[in-house]
Amino acid sequence: MQTVRNRTYPLFGEEYWYVRREPGRPMDPKVKEYLLYVLSHQGQEDVQRDTHFLPLTAKVSREQIKKLERDDRNI
Repeated sequence: MQTVRNRTYPLFGEEYWYVRREPGRPMDPKVKEYLLYVLSHQGQEDVQRDTHFLPLTAKVSREQIKKLERDDRNI
């Protein structure tokens, strides 16, 4: 389990989520709220409780939250 958690296990895989929105338009507020929840500490605890996925590291969560915040400014 340690090698899975530190991402050195050979069969480690990542999951990617994509959000579709019209160029120049803000993201649907409900979608953004959901993504912020998933990236939050509570959301990541829920991911871990599910036991099918490992939570993101705090650093990765912060980076993704910054992308969501930056997206609002670039519209």
